[in-house]
Order: sequence, then structure tokens, then C-alpha cells
Amino acid sequence: MKRYFIVAAAALIASCGNETSRSEQEEIAETERAIAAAEGPPAIAIEPQEMTFADFERNAIYGAGCSFALSEGGEAIAVALGEAGYLKVDGEVARFAPDSGSEENPLGTRSRYDGLEHGFRLAIEPDDGAEAASYPARLTVYDGRNRVVYEAEGSASCGA
Repeated sequence: MKRYFIVAAAALIASCGNETSRSEQEEIAETERAIAAAEGPPAIAIEPQEMTFADFERNAIYGAGCSFALSEGGEAIAVALGEAGYLKVDGEVARFAPDSGSEENPLGTRSRYDGLEHGFRLAIEPDDGAEAASYPARLTVYDGRNRVVYEAEGSASCGA
């Protein structure tokens, strides 16, 4: 009888070990599915476009601020003002809200602007505090999950 009890206990322990391992495998698979769902689809790269004079007029983009271009004297692809930021993608100019907690750039602009689908960071390296100047800059555009979808070095022209 004792021997029967020991064999039954061993079988029970062995079966528990198998169930635990299966439960662990199910838990790992469930965790992997949750991570994949949280990450969502891969980030989709975008290509900001140059803004035209008509874009500035149509969207009432004026005042003291900084515009980012890929080269000094080039056309703006991003504009940072104290009260809003602008970026043109797929032919549409989108308006962004300044992040008041982000670093301040020249003329009361901010380094970070947030929108519905995207946001952007404008890192400007001012050197002399002049009212109207051009500075080396970096534009980083990110999606709603804070994944970089565009990044470029260029020039920020700041003035009124």
C-alpha cells in the first residue's frame, strides 16, 4: 500500500510539473501577444514638404518664431512660433501645440510641439542671442507612439 501511495504521489507531482510548464508556456505566449499588440504596426516614415507662401497665408502663419529648412536660406519645412508649430505632410499643413514644459528656443518658441498624429522636436543651437539669426538645427518628427518617423539636420532661421 505504501508503495502504491508513493507511485501515485510521484505521478501526481510529475503531472503537476507538466501542467506548470504548460501554464508557463501559455503565459509566455500571452505576454508576447500583449507586447505585439501594444507595439502596434511598425512606424511609417514621413517626408515633410516645403511650405509655400500660400501655405503661410492660408494658415495665418506669421509672427516671431523660427523656421527649419534643410539648408540655410532654403524653404521652411517646419515652423515654430510661441503659440503653435506647423509642419506640412502630404500636401496638408498641420498645426501643433507647443509643449510648455519643453526647453525654450529663441524668441519664445519651444523645442517640442505635439499634434494629433505626429509631433516634432526642433533642437536649435543658438550662439549669440541675436534677434534675427540662423542657427544649426535638427528636426525630429515622431508618431503617436513616440517613434521617430523623420529626422534631418538643417538650419533654423529665427526672427520676427
